[in-house]
Amino acid sequence: MIRSSVVVDITIGGSPPVTVSAQTSQPGQIFSRDAWTNAVQVALEAWRRQADADLRAVAH
Repeated sequence: MIRSSVVVDITIGGSPPVTVSAQTSQPGQIFSRDAWTNAVQVALEAWRRQADADLRAVAH
C-alpha cells in the first residue's frame, strides 16, 4: 500500500492561514516508478478538490 499525504498552509491577502490536507492510499505491493507517480498524482488531485472546497467555505 502506498500512502500519500499533502498538507499546505495557505494565506490569502493577509487573512489567517487555512490548512488544506488530503490523504490517499493506493493498493499495491510493487513500488515501481509508475506506481509511485500514480500515487502522487492521485494525492495531488485529492488535495486540489479539498483545497477548492475549503477555500470556498472560507470565502463565504
